[in-house]
Amino acid sequence: SGGLDLPSSMFYDYPTVLEIATFVHKRASEAAGGVDAEGDNADAGASLDSALEGLLEDEDARRSYHLAQARDALKRGDFAEAAERAQRAAKGAEGPALVAALALQAEALELLGNDTDAGIAHTSALDARQACSGPLHPDTAVALVRLCRWADRAAPHETSVLRESLSRARHLFLRSIVWRLPPWMVPEGRSLDPAPCGQKLLGLKQLNLDGQDLAGRCLAPLGAMGALEVLRLRRAGLTEVPEAFGGMSQLRELWLTGNSLAELPESLAALKGLHVLALEANRFQALPTVIQRFKRLIHLNLDEQRCDLTAVDGHTLPASVL
Repeated sequence: SGGLDLPSSMFYDYPTVLEIATFVHKRASEAAGGVDAEGDNADAGASLDSALEGLLEDEDARRSYHLAQARDALKRGDFAEAAERAQRAAKGAEGPALVAALALQAEALELLGNDTDAGIAHTSALDARQACSGPLHPDTAVALVRLCRWADRAAPHETSVLRESLSRARHLFLRSIVWRLPPWMVPEGRSLDPAPCGQKLLGLKQLNLDGQDLAGRCLAPLGAMGALEVLRLRRAGLTEVPEAFGGMSQLRELWLTGNSLAELPESLAALKGLHVLALEANRFQALPTVIQRFKRLIHLNLDEQRCDLTAVDGHTLPASVL
């Protein structure tokens, strides 16, 4: 590590080479910031990159490394580096890895004001997602929405054709996902099928409310959706989970990432079939006691809490948790 102070705990967690490389890259980048000459900084960065790539086992690991660095660059506001890293991650990639790299590249290019290349990246991301997941998958429609948003801003003459495609896609999987189109996406002179309501809503299997501002809203009625299997409420401004959520007896996946939750109600113990519980980027200081009662839980994520998660001693996790 060139004298960098690696935390000993890292090695007790059996890290991958990629995780170590990423950590070393961040520490070395911070250290390189003290070099006076810009040219020396650039040379040191290129040399470091080359050395880290040599540590990685295969091309997939190198692509993952560049994708992680692209995300980090995007967060820092270095859109040029993010676009370049994403392009390197996309080279030779297939399936979801290619989709992720192209989508990140398109976002960075848009932020750089390079609309032409951003449109090419959005189109390629849509094609890759459709090849990977099929035309009826919700993620394919998400990729289509991103392309439509780009077209509405940068190429309005293409929007009418894309709107027709989006309308058909929405109609085909309306029963498995709930989402609302912005007014500009509705074709003139036409009305879309209404979103499910009443008994149709109660029969939904999946409900995606990611990114909605639900702070202060009453979500207790969702507890009546007894057929629901997947509920996504990521980045929704939640400060608490309603007691009524215990009524969703068929729920298998509960995604609560990026809210401001500090506890979970004991009523959730009624979710006997819960397999996935995503709680990262919240405000948990202690492990919620109800988690011990999820006997079928396989995936539990508590990463990146916005406060110290210290009260974990004495808590027992279900044996099924990976």
